[in-house]
Amino acid sequence: MDGPRPRLRRAEAALVTGAGLLLAVVYTYPLVRHFTSAIPYACGVTPERRIQSLVPGDPLQFLYYLSLTDDMVRGRIPWFRDPYQFSVPEPSTPRSFFFLPFSLLFAAVAPFGRATAYNVLVLLSFPATALAGYLLALRLGASRTGAAMSAATLTLLPYRIANVAGGHPTGIAFFLLPLAYYFLEVAWQERRAGAGLVAGICAACLAVNEPHFFYFFVLLLPLWVLFAAWRLEPTRPVSWSAGLLGWLALAAVGPASAAAAYAVRHGADWAMALGSSLLAGGLVVAAWRVTSEIRARAGGEWWLAEARSYWPLVLLAVYPVQLALEVPRLGSLLIAGAGAATLMGKLPALPAVTGMTRREHSRLAAIAPVTIGVLLGSALLLHYKTRFIDRSSHAAGRSMREIRLFAPHASDFLDRSSTILSNQLYPGAAATALALAALATRDGRALWAVGIAFGAMALGPNAPSWLPLYSASRRFVPFFGIIRQPAKLFAVAAVAIALAAALGATVVGRRLGARGRVAFTCAALAAILADFASLLPFGLSVLPDRNRAYAELAARAHGTNLLELPLWPGDSAYSSIYQYWATKTRVPIVNGYSATAPRDYVERVSRPLDSMNLGELTEAQNRLLEELRVWFITLHRDSYPPQVSMYPYRFALAVMRENPNLRPVAADGGVYLFERTGGTFQRWTPSVRWLPNVFYEAENLKIGAGAAIEDDDASARIAVEGRAADRPLIYGPYRPLPLGSYEARFRARGGGRVEVVTDLGRTELGTAKVDGESWREIPVAFALDRPRTIEFRAWGRRSADPPLDVDWVLLHRLSPGEGEDRGVERFEAEDLTALHGFEGDSADASADGYAVVADDVPGAVVRDGPYFLAPPGRWRAALRSRRGPFRVRIESADGRRRLADVAIGASAEWTIQRTEFEVSERMPLCTRIVSTGHQADVDYVDLSPVGREAASP
Repeated sequence: MDGPRPRLRRAEAALVTGAGLLLAVVYTYPLVRHFTSAIPYACGVTPERRIQSLVPGDPLQFLYYLSLTDDMVRGRIPWFRDPYQFSVPEPSTPRSFFFLPFSLLFAAVAPFGRATAYNVLVLLSFPATALAGYLLALRLGASRTGAAMSAATLTLLPYRIANVAGGHPTGIAFFLLPLAYYFLEVAWQERRAGAGLVAGICAACLAVNEPHFFYFFVLLLPLWVLFAAWRLEPTRPVSWSAGLLGWLALAAVGPASAAAAYAVRHGADWAMALGSSLLAGGLVVAAWRVTSEIRARAGGEWWLAEARSYWPLVLLAVYPVQLALEVPRLGSLLIAGAGAATLMGKLPALPAVTGMTRREHSRLAAIAPVTIGVLLGSALLLHYKTRFIDRSSHAAGRSMREIRLFAPHASDFLDRSSTILSNQLYPGAAATALALAALATRDGRALWAVGIAFGAMALGPNAPSWLPLYSASRRFVPFFGIIRQPAKLFAVAAVAIALAAALGATVVGRRLGARGRVAFTCAALAAILADFASLLPFGLSVLPDRNRAYAELAARAHGTNLLELPLWPGDSAYSSIYQYWATKTRVPIVNGYSATAPRDYVERVSRPLDSMNLGELTEAQNRLLEELRVWFITLHRDSYPPQVSMYPYRFALAVMRENPNLRPVAADGGVYLFERTGGTFQRWTPSVRWLPNVFYEAENLKIGAGAAIEDDDASARIAVEGRAADRPLIYGPYRPLPLGSYEARFRARGGGRVEVVTDLGRTELGTAKVDGESWREIPVAFALDRPRTIEFRAWGRRSADPPLDVDWVLLHRLSPGEGEDRGVERFEAEDLTALHGFEGDSADASADGYAVVADDVPGAVVRDGPYFLAPPGRWRAALRSRRGPFRVRIESADGRRRLADVAIGASAEWTIQRTEFEVSERMPLCTRIVSTGHQADVDYVDLSPVGREAASP
């Protein structure tokens, strides 16, 4: 039976808490040095990225919601309302609970600064997790040495650390999962109903802060009750016999064959069918082991009788006839019949179950209050679903294709330095080694079973097909299919491994003497600390207190809404910057950042206004802004990645400055504030010079009916191939273009057609036929009479042989005199596609701006472009730069032909480096600026034919 468990002394609790705080200071470094001015935004960052200005991402979103609670506490806004974002034109009304109770602690510390309050939550999560892990391990029978291993493992687990650094409440609330089970253990072992109630409160808090963990807690609750009852007495030894094995085999045949047939009917391969068969048979054996143990504890040998009672399950062996004959409802009838017959065979076990329940009624009564928390948490999640998810663009749920994008791979279990949350599966080599020793104990084997099961499910659709736990759970476990990131399941596996490590350390420690135990403890803790140090150091995002543009907005925008550019669909982390400033100015914004962005925002704001990312403003958009009560517009220099606009912020800024319907108000820190002039809309045509061309690899567009294939003659050795005529092979990228004439060049071969469309495919702008077995560039010319969101598509022919292959798409604008020799073409470096780095302003730079090559990892491409269509001949490139060194590669857009590779030396002043190269055939040229690990400034790139006299722009 359960023996007495050691109680935690106050000094011991203080020691664990103090150790947790010390780990917090070390493992969040350099946070302690910037505690009042910056918050973490990432972990494992390079030195040059350690301290950054305002970094968009989930930390700012988390800070926003915490700040809302602070405003609620101080009476600035109504309770449980979000009055600042998605104002279309009024903010959304559904209530939310904004990460209670942690947000209340944030509000209590907020008078000392919101950065300070946020960082207090970050630091306190370390001792809270350490204490929860320590307490639960002690309750499960681990020694204090073992409990220390559990505490260290859970506190420094890379999954948790990456979540803390990434601004996810998962990292803060992680401790609630082991803490809830600790109080359940106390309630069960000591028959204390108060502990059961506290466990329920922990569960309810999980529902508010991390719904996935609440779901896992509820999912595991029946298994925990079963195992807790199992531990009350020693297990009975099984009396194995040939008859026993025969009856078990007979019972397992039905579910095993039915599972295999079911998998095959639904398109599974032979490995998944075999795995499903073994899984179903294993569940029958596990069920027999549990029910036979229950009957054995009532007295007598029931092993053979229980095995015989499962024989009706053999009826399920009839199900494979569905592979040949589609009999309606056959599966349901077989399950109902076999299940009912099997349950009838369990009637003799009822007295044993009744007796156990009667003997342990006080324990069951003690854990009953946890149901209050479970019901409350379920109600909160139901409220969230109906109020937010059902009203969002994701109400239909997540597809398997989307889940696969976020699913990790088995190799991620070995990647100790990964900072990608959706791939974070490293359990720790030292902790896993200790956990292996726990296999010598019953509790350790149970924990390993949980760890392996949840670890396998954490791979999601990337799990081996012969291990169909994820696919089976997604199909048969309620609500399991809504989990978008399977790596969330790893949290349960990590807790199980940490507790197994505690039991393993206990097993090893008991075999050592006093001195050996001390040495072992120190060595094991040192190994865990070193193993989990790979995510150091943290990167910090400095929170600015003031910005002149936003100060002007706060003073003048009372009663109006704000539009912030660039405009995102509502689920982009870049919009978190807008959230941050909204809590400063308290001016409602039509933008927002939420995984459940309202449908009306996407349909009424995002789509109609997306061309404003180019600085455009049509008469229809101006009317819509009037309806939305938008009087002010901001443009953010540092929020223009290729995902939102084909062209950089400077193009949009120049267009907005020309627009007679907008008036510049203020600018500061890369934020430009404009005011609508009002009155009659004034039509105008922008005169801003066109920017570099845009290049898309086909495999980087959305893939529909096509499939990525390897091809040595294709760009990056990858193309997209397909035959289907009912769906496009590729489509996208849904980017706005201003009015003008364009040409899209598709590199393709085979049979089919390519096209450019708008209005989500309803309007065709241009199309061209593809017919040929060799790669060719297929031009598609089109014109826009107003800003439109364009899309490239490629369609195969079902009967085509060979199929249609698409390599890339190049978009460029057709200017007057296109094809004539215009001499030198200058391309500002800050206008090239920014893959890394940022922009700077300087009066001594061309166009008053330059691109900064941050000291990234050597070899990283920082900027690329302009994808200039150059005819054959001798060409010269001139590049103006300072500082450095760095490298410049000039090559074809697809990277298959390198024309020049030049090392640019360091220079304190602006210098011009020239190089010549030969172009053998007409091709789009790309200048790729490559980091060598040093910071550099690049002003512009000039491309000109050699021997042609032409003035530089």
